[in-house]
Amino acid sequence: MALRANPIDPHTIPWYPIVCQCYPRAGGRVGLGFRGIPMAAPAIRGARPKGPDWIDPGDRSAAFRGANGRSVALFIDTFINKIDRKGRISVPAAYRAALAGQVFQGIVAFPSFKYPAIQCAGMDWMAALTENVGKVDLFSDEHDDLTATLFADAKQLAFDGEGRIMLPESLAKHAAIGETAAFVGRGKTFEIWQPEALEKYKAEARRRALEKGRTLPSGGGQ
Repeated sequence: MALRANPIDPHTIPWYPIVCQCYPRAGGRVGLGFRGIPMAAPAIRGARPKGPDWIDPGDRSAAFRGANGRSVALFIDTFINKIDRKGRISVPAAYRAALAGQVFQGIVAFPSFKYPAIQCAGMDWMAALTENVGKVDLFSDEHDDLTATLFADAKQLAFDGEGRIMLPESLAKHAAIGETAAFVGRGKTFEIWQPEALEKYKAEARRRALEKGRTLPSGGGQ
């Protein structure tokens, strides 16, 4: 039986793509997205559908593959959010997206022992840190100092249905945080600061970097 091919009316069946962008992927490869949905496009050399190393450039923070093949959260940019009367604050959507693949849907936070800030990361980062601390001789003074500094005051802060966390009073007091807080990306971790204190710190950091001629290896660290 012969099959009859009917022409497609694009006004009735919009078969053509409305929005199509080339998205960068890990390793310099290219993937495509169609209204946020990954898709294959043979017409573009190197294009591949969504895979395990996919990075969505719409997120200013995203997960990437580390040298060991594990998915590692990456945090960049600075965001300032308000704290409500109940002590809740929204974690930036880009940061939550970077943590989407983590075992614990939330963050681990503890007082920075270097700055008046709150050090934050995903549970996977904390697990890797625990492995590193485990390499130090058990019961040694160094081991005791590290575990007391890193774990004794650490808090697991789960996201609620709106992406907020309850900021413990002890952590807010350590960072002198009042009605607003600044989230600042630090690569594999991020920090929460009192906004004015963060600006002063950033200005000092830039001054020191310029005075000492801080540089990075060429080639993106490869």
